[in-house]
Amino acid sequence: MESLQCLNDYESFVSCTWSERKDVQKFIKMNLFYKTESSRDFKQMTTCSSPNMDFQSWTWNCYRNQSFFSASETDYYTFKPDRQLEVQLNVSLFDNVKPPPPKELHINLTEEGDFLLTWKAGGRTNGSHWMEEALDYQVAYKRNWEPWESSTSVFISNVSHCLLHRGDLVTGSAYIARVRSKLRQDGRLSGRYSEWSSTVKWTNQEGDEAQPKNLCCLFNGIDRLNCSWEVRRELTSSLLFALFYKISPESEETTCSPVEEKELPDTLHVLQSCEISVADPERLSRYLITVRPKEEEKSIEPVCNIKAEPPNGLSVTKLNNQPYKLWWKEMKHEDLREYHYQVLYWEADKTSEKTQLQNISENVFQFIFQSLESGTRYKARMRAKVRYGYIDSPWSAWSEEYEWVTESELPFWSFTLAVPVFIILAMVGLYCSKRCLLRKKREWEKNIPRPPSTFLLPDYFMKVQLPDSSEESSRQSSLEEEEFDSSNALDRSMLGSMPKERHALSPKDPGHNKDFLVFNPDGKSPIFLSQVDEYCFFPGTKPITKTQEGCKGHQLAEDRQSLTKQPCESKLVESELQTTSHICQV
Repeated sequence: MESLQCLNDYESFVSCTWSERKDVQKFIKMNLFYKTESSRDFKQMTTCSSPNMDFQSWTWNCYRNQSFFSASETDYYTFKPDRQLEVQLNVSLFDNVKPPPPKELHINLTEEGDFLLTWKAGGRTNGSHWMEEALDYQVAYKRNWEPWESSTSVFISNVSHCLLHRGDLVTGSAYIARVRSKLRQDGRLSGRYSEWSSTVKWTNQEGDEAQPKNLCCLFNGIDRLNCSWEVRRELTSSLLFALFYKISPESEETTCSPVEEKELPDTLHVLQSCEISVADPERLSRYLITVRPKEEEKSIEPVCNIKAEPPNGLSVTKLNNQPYKLWWKEMKHEDLREYHYQVLYWEADKTSEKTQLQNISENVFQFIFQSLESGTRYKARMRAKVRYGYIDSPWSAWSEEYEWVTESELPFWSFTLAVPVFIILAMVGLYCSKRCLLRKKREWEKNIPRPPSTFLLPDYFMKVQLPDSSEESSRQSSLEEEEFDSSNALDRSMLGSMPKERHALSPKDPGHNKDFLVFNPDGKSPIFLSQVDEYCFFPGTKPITKTQEGCKGHQLAEDRQSLTKQPCESKLVESELQTTSHICQV
C-alpha cells in the first residue's frame, strides 16, 4: 500500500502503479480496487499491463477511464486477494487461561543450611485474587554454566515457596532459579503455563572439594542405568574414581566399568560416568550406588629395582703420548656380578652444545677419552646400574663432577701449513740474499780501477795480409822491424802524454799483457794497441772490454775531436809477428 501511486490528466484517465515482493505471487494474487465519494462499492481496476520485474519486486501498472473530475471529490483505493482468506475460533474464557508470570522471587538461607525460594503470583489487578488459590507452579534451577534444558524441575501446588535442600546442590557452586505458573486442572479451569519469571541467583556453601559431587542416575526404562558424577579436575591425576553397586543389601558389591570422562564448561570439574546393565528391572528395581576411589596395586620385585651408589673417586690421567683416561673406584657387592656405567663429559664453557654420553657395558673401571681438544677445560660425571642376569636395575644418581684441563698441543694441520710457509720464506730469503750480494758485487766492481779504452773509427784501420811465401817473409821482416821501432817510439810518446793513472795500467806482465800494431788505411801510420787481461785500449781512451769476437764498448773517448762514432774492422798484429784478426765495434 505504501508504494501505490495514482496519477491523472484531469480530463480522461487515471493511472495507478505499485510494487510488491516477487515471492508473494507464490501464495496469492492481490488486485487493486477503487471507489469515489459518489459511489458506495469498490470496483476492480481490470485494465493492467504486464508487470515490470527486477531483482526483488514486481511493478504493476493499471488504469481506468474517467471523464469527470472535481476538486471537491476524493478517490479511495484498496487491495484484495483473489480468494477469501479467513479463520474462526469460539473462545471460552476459563478454558484458555494463561496467567501472568510470578514475580518478586527471593532466596533465603535456613538455619539447617537449606535454601528457601519464595515468590508471588503475577497480576493482582481487577480483583483477580481468586487465581492465587487455583495456580500450580514449576520451579526450575541449575548451575550457572548449565543450559536450561539440563535444569532440575520441582512442581509446587497451593503454595508460593519451595525448599531446596543443600544435599541436592553441589557445594561451592553458583545456582540460578526461575518459576512459572499454570491453572490447576480441576475440571472447571484449564489453560497454559505462564511465561517464566525473572531469575534469582545464589551460591551454595563450600564443602569438601575432594568429595565426588552431583551423583545422578537415570534409567532408560528398558535395560540401562546410567550414572554420572563430578570430581575436581586436579584429583584425576592422582585418584581414579570408580562406581560400585549392589542389587540388594545382601548381595556382593560389583564394580562398574568402563568409566568414561567428559569435559564440562565448568573448568574446575570433569564429568565421569558409567553404565550399568539391568537384567530384570521389574524384580530388581532398587540399586545401591557408591562412588569412591579405586584401590590399585602394583607388584615390584626387589631384585629388579636395585639402585646402586654413584661412582666415586673420579680422576683423569695421561702418560706420555697416550690419550686421557678416566678412573674411578671399583664397586663390589656380594651377590651382584656386573655393573654398567655411563660417562657424561663436556667442555666446561659449552655445557649444552658438546655434551657426550658414553655407555660402558663391561665391568671395567676406566674410560679412554677420544678426540679431546688441547688446552681446554673439561668436566665429567658418572652413574652406575646393576645388571643381574637379564634384568636391568634403574640408574644411580649422578656422581660429583670432576674437572681437568688438557695440555696445549699444536694441531696436526699446523705442521701441514708450516712446510709450505717455510719453503716460501726460504725462497724469499734466498732471493733477497742474491739481490744483496749482487748489489755488493756491483759496488765492489765500481771501486776497481779500469784501464783506458779507445774507440775505433769505421774504415780507419785496414786489413793487413801477411805474405804466404818464405821469401816474402824475410823481405817483410826487415820492413816490420823498422815499422816496429817507429811504433814503439810513437807509443812511448803517447804514453808519455797519458795521465799517471793510465800509465799504471801499462802492460808489464808478458803472460797476460799483449801489444798489437794497428795500421791506418794508408799502411804507413801504425797505432799501438795494448791488451791487459780482458781489456784492450788506445791511448787517450777508457778501457773497452775484449770478447772472443774482439773489443766492444761504447763511445767513451775523452778526446772526441779526433774520433767519430762508427763501426770499424781492423786486423790486429801481435808483437811476436803473429797476426790475429779482430773486429772492434764502438
